[in-house]
Amino acid sequence: AAAETVREYLSRPLVGRRPRVAYLRFACLLHDIEKPSTRAADGDGRIHFYGHEKAGESTAARICEKLKLARAETDLLELLVAQHMIFGPGIYDSGANLDRFFYRLFRDFGGDDGLGLLILSMADREASLGPAVTREFNEKHRKFVGDGIVRYIEQKSRVCPPKLLSGEDVMNILNIPAGPKIGMILER
Repeated sequence: AAAETVREYLSRPLVGRRPRVAYLRFACLLHDIEKPSTRAADGDGRIHFYGHEKAGESTAARICEKLKLARAETDLLELLVAQHMIFGPGIYDSGANLDRFFYRLFRDFGGDDGLGLLILSMADREASLGPAVTREFNEKHRKFVGDGIVRYIEQKSRVCPPKLLSGEDVMNILNIPAGPKIGMILER
């Protein structure tokens, strides 16, 4: 069931007939685009790239604009680039409440695009090299991604319930203008 769910997600178009797999491939190309500009060394000579995902989000947006991509395409690519580091290595061993973590992940990323983020994360980890990348590290990450996909399948109706009201519905019913209050009302 997990493989079929992933295949279905990857083949589903976002805009026109372009499948989501095309956006994931593009996100793989763009996700570390700002590593060179954020490269720094700490006191003991260790190299890090703090903030490369946020810097990459802006660059991805500019590239999408030059390519004249639709807003939905740009939004997805920005999300994938900006959030690709959300699954830090410590999450596997942190004792974090994974039910809550995955619920928020799928809720915040529109459900299906949380799957895309998991897939991008898997590709990023599998392509990583270095002393911190061990067989155990990769196996933990594969298990984590697989667990996330299974949770999504099993809990899709809870994680991504159908929208009962839109922001526009709330504004019309309550006769209030657009603003952050609308999001708070919808969340409740």
